[in-house]
Amino acid sequence: MSNGHYVHEVNPYYLQARSEHRDLHAAIERIRSKLDGTCEVDASAASIAEIRLLITDLRDRLACHFRQEEKGGYLEEATIRLPQVAPQASALQRQHEELLAAANAMLYHAYSADAAPLVWSDLKADYTRFSKHVEAHEAAENALLSRAFNEDSGLDV
Repeated sequence: MSNGHYVHEVNPYYLQARSEHRDLHAAIERIRSKLDGTCEVDASAASIAEIRLLITDLRDRLACHFRQEEKGGYLEEATIRLPQVAPQASALQRQHEELLAAANAMLYHAYSADAAPLVWSDLKADYTRFSKHVEAHEAAENALLSRAFNEDSGLDV
């Protein structure tokens, strides 16, 4: 209570998770924008190299984010607070390896192919699937965290 009003303090684990999810979403959108903003016929070796760097950065951010979740992070805190979410938290953690493998597969293909327009087209299709999977994964985490920390996740990422 402060000045006769209840002050709700948001859990720091929840705030950290939401912040990381917003950062990941911004990185996803930067790549999507670059892929959508260049036509296949205009794709060059330089544009492929730029996308590889952006995807590598996203993959590395995801790996760091996933390690944090798996090593005593906010998913563990959420299951301590609300044990009923443990099966969902475990299922989400099992997706981490699959998501990182998909990012690595995109990078492998981008490094191994020669014709930039073909690589661009394939990367765009692969990235669309990948980004939707990551966004669904993060949305499920947000829902789990909102439930466990009794917070309104709102409509933002």
